[in-house]
Amino acid sequence: MLIVVAIAAAGLAATFNFLIDPYRLFGVGTWVGINALKPASAERMRVVKPYLAERFDAATVIGGNSRPELGLDTSSRCWPASHQPVFNAGIAGASFRMQALLAMHASGTTATRILHGVDFLDFIRPTDASPTQKSSEPATESAHERRLIVPGQHFRDWDYWTQRTGDQLKALFSLTTLADSVHTIAAQRNPNASTRTESGFNPANDYLDIVRTEGQHVLFAQKNRELASRMSREYQLDPDDGTDGDGFTALRRLIDWSKSRGIELTLFINPYHAEYLEGLERSGQWQLFEQWKQLLTDIAEGGGVALWDFNTLDAYAAETPPAPGDRRTILRWFWEPAHYRSSLGDVMLERMLETTCGAAADSASFGAQLSSHTLLDHLASLRQQMQSRMEDRGSTLIRDESRQKQQPATR
Repeated sequence: MLIVVAIAAAGLAATFNFLIDPYRLFGVGTWVGINALKPASAERMRVVKPYLAERFDAATVIGGNSRPELGLDTSSRCWPASHQPVFNAGIAGASFRMQALLAMHASGTTATRILHGVDFLDFIRPTDASPTQKSSEPATESAHERRLIVPGQHFRDWDYWTQRTGDQLKALFSLTTLADSVHTIAAQRNPNASTRTESGFNPANDYLDIVRTEGQHVLFAQKNRELASRMSREYQLDPDDGTDGDGFTALRRLIDWSKSRGIELTLFINPYHAEYLEGLERSGQWQLFEQWKQLLTDIAEGGGVALWDFNTLDAYAAETPPAPGDRRTILRWFWEPAHYRSSLGDVMLERMLETTCGAAADSASFGAQLSSHTLLDHLASLRQQMQSRMEDRGSTLIRDESRQKQQPATR
């Protein structure tokens, strides 16, 4: 009798978890007030996003880390009809290799375009790191890769089906999922509950909650402290020598794979707030930052793909953060120094897609497309703007001559 009761209880729990679908793993229907918001999914995007992508026949895929995941809205009015539907494959905390693999997986057999963000921190390593040290645990990367289908690289093999079966059984029968299902229902009363859309976009609801309760100043202060702590070490670029797992190797493979599939690839350097760029300068990393852009430009130009740089020190990036205690003001373009809002993402789309959608009156001046002919002038202009900003703020530029002499390794 107890066995029958246990089986019945497990069946009821599995049915409940399946219908609520707290992680969007099964793709069942959503009902406003019951399970439309998925707060539990936010912590499991590396598990869930491959499933979201597989159910989504995208024409355009957005790739990268958490910056484009928050900044490029898949439902934006700036997407031309020929580019839709759009899937956002941005993933927080993953290596560039994993970002690129997920973008390729999301492309499936339908995508004709990939817009992929590139981020400085994904292409550097501490100078005291071992040659084989990676940005994430190899075993973890391997587990995530087993969920992917990438033509020519990852297939529906035994590992794929084993991983998929394990994910689904855990999502149906675990007590953690049951608790998350209950939490999902309870969280519907909070319109700012964290969530992800079916198309992979992060609407940053949780940021709105923080702004409302603590103010946006807290977000800026926290991110500035994090950057200062991380950049206190000495860094070097990943070697561009074909080493598996390194950022530049993954970038070259993404370019080659896209070309072989007839997919139009566009690369873009994510926007940073001026305070983030100033943090890079204060840490003495600016020369390495420029060397990274030089190597990116060489790789993109050699691969025949467009590369955009949205690092600026203009009105978009230089908004003054709200004062401490101000819980009403919110910046138009940025959530905090490292993450831009979808309003700025729309300006980027106007530039990269050569379209007009009313994102901003002067959007044509934002960012620059890099090439070997324009790069040096572009870097010099941004360097001069930083010099002026630092002088206005009573600071001086940090110039580490030993770093300035370093040249990025090339293959």
